[in-house]
Amino acid sequence: MQILLLGAAGQRVNTAAEVLCLAALHGGLYATQKNDYPITVLRGHSISEVIVSSREIGFTGIGEPDIIVALADEGVERRKNTIGQAEADCLIVREAEVALPETEARVITFDSDVLRISTAQRAMTAVSLLIQNQSTISMEMLRLGLNHRFEGELLQKTMGLVQRIASLSD
Repeated sequence: MQILLLGAAGQRVNTAAEVLCLAALHGGLYATQKNDYPITVLRGHSISEVIVSSREIGFTGIGEPDIIVALADEGVERRKNTIGQAEADCLIVREAEVALPETEARVITFDSDVLRISTAQRAMTAVSLLIQNQSTISMEMLRLGLNHRFEGELLQKTMGLVQRIASLSD
């Protein structure tokens, strides 16, 4: 499974990608993460490419992603051709204010304002939604990944967010 996370600085895109990798590892899978961001503080794009597989991963580049997370125009602009070429079996999890090029992919939209989540919570919200819409990484694996990455109040806050998003689709 190839996952492309497209966002902006400050949205914790790299952290969400790391949690996805940790979740996969807790499930006995292989995982890679490759990040792309400029050397600026809280400005510019933030992109992470994640590959999850039951076999060893020899090449860490993503050709045709299975899932695209679109969190901010800065990231989408850098990979708009990939989105435009995405086929119907690709899933895009998109924040409502993000403009997408025309695509055949299946799009799930969430609205940060309606959900009352901060910009910094967008990436984990999208990860929660993508977990619910694929079969490789389970919610239990995600919880294990979160426990591995966070602790204390931040862990509780993030777990609460994930559980709240999961309950919306029940």
